[in-house]
Amino acid sequence: MKDRLVLFVHGLGGAGEATWRSAPGNGYAELIRLDAPLSNEVDVAFFEYPTSLFRLPFAKTIPRAKDLAAFAARSR
Repeated sequence: MKDRLVLFVHGLGGAGEATWRSAPGNGYAELIRLDAPLSNEVDVAFFEYPTSLFRLPFAKTIPRAKDLAAFAARSR
């Protein structure tokens, strides 16, 4: 284990590694691994958490952060 960690965390509606890739095998983690000096210094990890909790009742899509803030303000 290296002293430094690059931790990728997705946003609302995101998904673990998929958020950080434009195609399979083509993403930020691969760029770090291909950079020998950097890859010798850091480990790469992904953190994933469920975002389905952020769906508004009866919503078919995940709302934007602005919509969540408005919903929270109305609920107070």
